[in-house]
Amino acid sequence: MKNILFAASIILAAAISTAETAADSLSDLAFLKDFCGTMPQDDTCMAKFVAMPKDEQMLVYIVSAARIVYAEGINDMQKGVTRPKRAAAICKLLPHGPVSGWTGKISTLSTNGDGKGVVAIEIAPDVHVMTYNNSFSDDVGGWETLIAPSSPVYRKALSLSVGQSVKFSGLLFGSDVDCLKELSMTLEGSIKQPDFLMRFSDIGAD
Repeated sequence: MKNILFAASIILAAAISTAETAADSLSDLAFLKDFCGTMPQDDTCMAKFVAMPKDEQMLVYIVSAARIVYAEGINDMQKGVTRPKRAAAICKLLPHGPVSGWTGKISTLSTNGDGKGVVAIEIAPDVHVMTYNNSFSDDVGGWETLIAPSSPVYRKALSLSVGQSVKFSGLLFGSDVDCLKELSMTLEGSIKQPDFLMRFSDIGAD
């Protein structure tokens, strides 16, 4: 176990300094266990990861590695330093901006009080990209992530359902704290169950 955790620490450090392919992480047992979640750790799980676009692989890989390292911190200072290291790794390998052809599973498909679409997609266990769920937060920052009922994205989302596998595109926003805008209220939430803000530009069944 110590060897695996040490390897995970090296993986996260390496991600900051070099653009290694995310597919290399398939040899890391700790990553595989974290990514597969309740799925069997077999070819089906590996195929799911390999089928992702390269930039989505990178984000999932870095988030998973940071989560593994965070879990083994023996005090809050050790745990806390994981967040800026993760941010550095994300900025190195995945600059914020538009992404295309990402895959995941719908976890939230609803509307806010104004009738605008609210969407969250799980791209890996406990890792989501999502809109805001209220107009106040969305309007204050000028994020414009809530989906207008008149938009093509909203019309496409009408035929989808929670739990469905989808392919989607959108815009990820920059952040001084996490490199990508992340909505958790606590450090632990940010590391263990990150929710990255996205303005969706396309969505459909995969």
